[in-house]
Amino acid sequence: MAASAPKFTKPPAIRQSPDDSTRLYLECQVQGTPKPDVTWFQNEAKLSTTSTKHKQTIKVATGNNYDVTLEITELGPNDAGTYKIVVKNKAGEITANVNLNFSNEDDAAAAPAASSEEGTAPTFIQKPIIKQENDGKRLIFECKIAADPKPDLFWSRDDVAIQDSGRYLIYCDPLPNNAYVACLEIDDVNASDAGKYKISAKNKLGES
Repeated sequence: MAASAPKFTKPPAIRQSPDDSTRLYLECQVQGTPKPDVTWFQNEAKLSTTSTKHKQTIKVATGNNYDVTLEITELGPNDAGTYKIVVKNKAGEITANVNLNFSNEDDAAAAPAASSEEGTAPTFIQKPIIKQENDGKRLIFECKIAADPKPDLFWSRDDVAIQDSGRYLIYCDPLPNNAYVACLEIDDVNASDAGKYKISAKNKLGES
């Protein structure tokens, strides 16, 4: 069988464990012949993927496609940063980065004590998660926010504002108890969409 350099058939994405908030998964699918070796780095430091903290699994999906998962347990602030995956075989190698960020500027968003405004400043009740649809051609960033009144949302990539047009769809749907689900959808995903995505939620009482 002819050798083929690795390529991503599904780009790396973050998935939070639905029943354990201290655990999440970095997942992707790669293709290559022979079976590629996979190495993970956090902020350029190579990770040991046989520890209880970081565990890697590689499973055959179909043919020469492999599902790759890095499981991270006991999540804490030290797990934030840029994760790099290096996929390599004798025919070549590819890399991709995923940013994991837990920042929540609640303290800066607290309303002044003298304020008579009623309501609540935005707070994240579910950190952003990434979903894939349409065979990986569509990415959906989704998070849940508590706020009263309804917040204005500002999405950015590498600190450049994303507009609700073209391949980007931004929406915010209400949930019970002054909560909202905020989404950013990206269609026709390609390599140029890589970067650090950020969402800011803002109302008259504060920002997060």
